[in-house]
Amino acid sequence: MAYTDRHRLFLQNFLVQRYMPQVAVEQLYDTIVQRTPQDNSTSAPLEEFLYAINRKLDPLSLELRRTQHQLTGDKVWALVNTRGDDIAQLATHYSAGKLTAFKKLVEAIMTAKDGNYCLGSTASLSLVQREGSSSMSKQLAQEFLGELVNDHWLVLSEGGHYTLAPRAILELQTYLKDEYPEWIQECHLCKDLVTMGLRCDYPDCNAILHVYCAQRYQSLQQNECPACRREWADRHTEFGAQALIPQRLRQSRLHHHMPTGTPDPDGSRLSSPSSSSPASSLR
Repeated sequence: MAYTDRHRLFLQNFLVQRYMPQVAVEQLYDTIVQRTPQDNSTSAPLEEFLYAINRKLDPLSLELRRTQHQLTGDKVWALVNTRGDDIAQLATHYSAGKLTAFKKLVEAIMTAKDGNYCLGSTASLSLVQREGSSSMSKQLAQEFLGELVNDHWLVLSEGGHYTLAPRAILELQTYLKDEYPEWIQECHLCKDLVTMGLRCDYPDCNAILHVYCAQRYQSLQQNECPACRREWADRHTEFGAQALIPQRLRQSRLHHHMPTGTPDPDGSRLSSPSSSSPASSLR
């Protein structure tokens, strides 16, 4: 299909966001179509529309990629560097000291001894102060951690642990596989990386599944592990940052209404609607 002003406008908005849930991508596309009546091209299906953008981005080693939230299965999109095999090539707007701290955070998360792929907030703060630069104060370290969350590299769970966000899983995939091959785990069903999921408890199996993959499989099959075909109920263990959330917080979420706002696809925070939303930037 021809590359039109609609594609350019969509890409301009995505360059600002760099990361969007599927629903925001669909809303942005619909808004652009409605507000560009002068573009007489037929409204293509969203997937075809995005494919045309990716063809333009390919020479720049950029691509719009989609993944799914590891817990909910919600689809999210990110603009990724396809040749990025080092964090410095990807998180380019951070200073050298911040990049060093970010690398150390990723290392600590990926090699966590408890196998939960996360690092507590206090330990994360200390690491950033220690590795960032000699002049990084506690306040600056806290601000940088907040920046990493806002930029969708990290997620701060309700249990107070930092873990990799879907954007990081997408964009750092080559780097993670090269640097931490012995710590990489893939979902038995979808073959994507898993840092929050479920593990079969049978010693000779230990299959790893995303939560949403397991739920989808169990809805179609009998109560069994997709790898060893033995009983699944009560014979699997949750791991990842969500496994460390205190039970009282989990119960609280069930008995109280969530605040008004837009659900964060990273799964741990809610943000109120603002002018930074894709549709509002077109007004």
